Amino acid sequence: MDKYFRAKGNLHGVLALIPLYGIICLMVSCIPHGDDTVTFPTSADSIIFIQGGDYENDYIDLFDLISDIEIIQLETTDSSIFAVPSILLQVDSNIVIADEVSDKVLLFNNNGRFQKLIARIGKGPGEYQHISDVHYNEWSQKIEIWDNKWNFLKYNLMSGETTSTSYRSNPGFFAYRFFMPIDKASYFLYNPQYKNIYKGNDFRLVYKEHEEIKWKLLPFNQADEKGITGADFYKYEDSVRFFERYIPVVYTVDRLGITPRYYFQNRTSNRLESYDLSRYSDYIEEGFAIDGVYETQDWLFTRFAFNKNRIGFYMIDKVNYKNMNSASLGFSINGLWVHLKTVINGQVWTSVEAPIFIAYQNEIVNNKSLSDFQKAILNVKATDTDNPILIKFGIDD
Repeated sequence: MDKYFRAKGNLHGVLALIPLYGIICLMVSCIPHGDDTVTFPTSADSIIFIQGGDYENDYIDLFDLISDIEIIQLETTDSSIFAVPSILLQVDSNIVIADEVSDKVLLFNNNGRFQKLIARIGKGPGEYQHISDVHYNEWSQKIEIWDNKWNFLKYNLMSGETTSTSYRSNPGFFAYRFFMPIDKASYFLYNPQYKNIYKGNDFRLVYKEHEEIKWKLLPFNQADEKGITGADFYKYEDSVRFFERYIPVVYTVDRLGITPRYYFQNRTSNRLESYDLSRYSDYIEEGFAIDGVYETQDWLFTRFAFNKNRIGFYMIDKVNYKNMNSASLGFSINGLWVHLKTVINGQVWTSVEAPIFIAYQNEIVNNKSLSDFQKAILNVKATDTDNPILIKFGIDD
C-alpha cells in the first residue's frame, strides 16, 4: 500500500477546520428526489465503529491467514518496464497495470507475459496525458482512462480501437478526477478541487447517467475551501464503497445516494458508541487520513496516514469488528514486506519491489527449514531492475 493503495492523490494539504454544520451534513445518508437532494439524519446504529490500537508490531504478517498463493513475475522489457503498480485490474485472463510515475497503462497475461501498451501518451485524438484514474468497464468491456486534462478514453482490448471524449469545455465535468463505472453509461465521479474554483463544481461526489447528472452530494462547505486532496472507490461483492482522506468514514454508495458503513477511530481516541462531532477537530489536527481499505468477507485491512509522514496499519476482524493487529510499517507474508494493492473476487493482490524481493531471497536462502511459500520465492530469478513482482492469495475463513 504505497503511493496508491488504490487511493489516489498525493498526501499533501491538511484541512484546517470543519464547520460543525458541515459535519452534521456529512454524517447523513442522502436520497435524491428528482433534481433535488434531500438529506436526513442517520442513526449511529447503521454505522460500525472501529477502534484503533497501539502498534504492536513493525509488520502484520498475513501468512497464517492465506491460501492458494501465486507469484507472478511481470516481464521486464524496454516497453513494459514501469515503476509502481498504482492501479491493478484483472480483465478476463489478463492483468492491467497503470503506473502514474511513467504514465503507462500496460497489459500482461495472467502469467506475467507482456502483451502491449494500452492507448498512447500524447495530446492528439485517442491519446491521454497524465493518468488520473483507470477502470475496466465490465458492461462495455473496455478499459476506461481519465486523464488530468479532462479527456475520457475508452480502449477496446480486442481491436485496439480507442475513442475519446474531451470535457475540457464543459464546466459541469471539468474538475472530476476519479470515477467508478456502474453500468455501460453510468458513473460515480469525484471532484477534489477547491470550492468554486470551477463554476458548477461545488459538490465532491456526483452520479452521472448518460451524460446527465442525477444527483450531487457532499458540498464543499462540509470540508474546507482547500479541498480534500484524495478519495477512492472500491468494490466489495455487489456493493461500491467510497471514502475520502481526512474524513474517517467509509460509505456504501449506490444510485440513491450514500450510507455511512464504517467509522474509523484513531488509536488515541476513546471508544465512541455514537457520533462525537468534536472528535473531528482532533483528526484534522493530527492529519489523520484513510489511505487504503481492502475488504474481504471476513477482514478489513487498512492503511492510515498521520502528520509528519507517520503511517499505521490495522487488521480488523469483521465478525466482531475488532482490531486484531496493528503495525507501524506495513504488511508481510512469512516475513516478506508486501504492498496491498486490491481485492478481486475475494483474492488479495500485493506487489513487492524487485530489490526487496531479492533481499528476502538472500535472507532465507540458507535457512534449513523453509515454508512452501519461501521455496517458491527462491525459484524466482529476479534482478534489481525488474518490474515489481505480484503475489496474490486467498484468505482462509
